[in-house]
Amino acid sequence: MVALAVISLEEITVRFDGVNAVDRANLALERGESLALVGPNGAGKTTLLKVMAGLLVPTSGLIRYKDKPVTTESIDDLRRHATMVFQKPVLFGTTVFKNVAYGLRVRGVPEPDVQERVIEVLKSVQMDTFAERQARTLSGGEQKRVTLAMALALEPEILLLDEPTAYLDSTGSRLIEDLINRLRRERNIAIVIATHDLFQVARLTNRAAFIERGRISKVGPSITLIRDELESIVFSDSTCNIFNGTSERDSTTHGLQHTTIVLGDGIRIEALTDRSGNVVVRIPPEDIVISPEPVLSSARNTLHGIIKKIDREDSVVRVTVDVGVDLTATITESSLERLHVKRGDKVCVTFKASSVRVY
Repeated sequence: MVALAVISLEEITVRFDGVNAVDRANLALERGESLALVGPNGAGKTTLLKVMAGLLVPTSGLIRYKDKPVTTESIDDLRRHATMVFQKPVLFGTTVFKNVAYGLRVRGVPEPDVQERVIEVLKSVQMDTFAERQARTLSGGEQKRVTLAMALALEPEILLLDEPTAYLDSTGSRLIEDLINRLRRERNIAIVIATHDLFQVARLTNRAAFIERGRISKVGPSITLIRDELESIVFSDSTCNIFNGTSERDSTTHGLQHTTIVLGDGIRIEALTDRSGNVVVRIPPEDIVISPEPVLSSARNTLHGIIKKIDREDSVVRVTVDVGVDLTATITESSLERLHVKRGDKVCVTFKASSVRVY
């Protein structure tokens, strides 16, 4: 356990419908530290953030806030000092100023202090000139900055950010990342960022925790863990869905953007990346959906192919589909039974642009 941790999790398990969304997680965070939770979609990142924010009571395990156990009676104390900013902005249908002021007024902060603090935090996120604008009419990046201002106005000791640059263009992503880095320098608060982007981890945090299927597998310095992860991806013979490719992203712009990547065999996929030119791509098998017909989904990638092989490994099934390149998905035995597919069948594979890891 980290000495003088502002928050620590001990053997935290969260179970939904008999499935462990978080499985015996142990984690501790010091004041002033920035930590990344890294993992694929569905790994348990958001669930863990909600536990740390006091928004979700774990099935078992212990949360400590400033070394004191968090109980039903004391959880409100954690909630007052830990604030979570969700992936998609949640704003009231009123002005930017009133959105930021809302939490302060609910807490009974005197009105002169509300006025002063709202203007102060809006300036800190470069949104003071938007104070009287209707919040819901703003761009995605502007709305993200408003939600950050709402969080900062409450003066949290723990700031929890779920995919803070998701759905933003390169300009919006760069502004949010610059803001997070400024918060790291200027405010002595603990920051936790859930992300799938290894390079964002390096830019925004000093420590990282890798989580997959609800279990934290590694915790350590961000740079060290990223180097280890990249080496394991490049050199492991057992790792599938790794391809050389070319990113068509405009190299003159900055930040993350949705980009077409052409794989070595001419297959085109969409990814969210800040890299251009020659790249290495990995698509996590657990993020790939297999279906007999195209599925109605927001996912940007749908490819058609033929099932090449079906392998059973422990409790999962690995289905390899030839879509021009071999893509392998991991599914459960029950999912395979529901699909009613076999080797040689035509299927669709679907995955999100945000699932594609680009190195």
